[in-house]
Amino acid sequence: MPSPPAILYPYARGFSTLAITTLLLACGSNEPDDERDVSASTVREETREAYESAKAYAGERFETLERRAEESLERVDTELDEARSTLSGISDEARSEVQDAIDRAEQARVELASELRSARTAGKERWETSQQRLSAALDEIVEAEREISQAIEGG
Repeated sequence: MPSPPAILYPYARGFSTLAITTLLLACGSNEPDDERDVSASTVREETREAYESAKAYAGERFETLERRAEESLERVDTELDEARSTLSGISDEARSEVQDAIDRAEQARVELASELRSARTAGKERWETSQQRLSAALDEIVEAEREISQAIEGG
């Protein structure tokens, strides 16, 4: 799993802005000092809580995506084995169509495995892009699985 700073990079600016805005609002108040409810320690505590909350959310988001990718890899491996086993019992034309679908699924599997490795090691600069690419690779493998099923049913 990427280090917490890599996961939190997209949220860092938002939390910095939140903390600064809260501090400026507290400092810029026209109320006398004794009537201000917000202290620096309160701002620090709220910022820490917001950071921890975002950290947990980002971790959950990544874990969900990672789990989906791992499940897809296992599922496509099974489907590829099943598709290969059907090749000998079908016509040459159907075999060609099934083989094309197998080739596409194998390529999608390689891409998904690669994107999963990249997402696990992505630095903070690449986290959002890596996550988007992993999601796209998941979509590709789902489409490749559908093509295998259609090719086998047609054969």
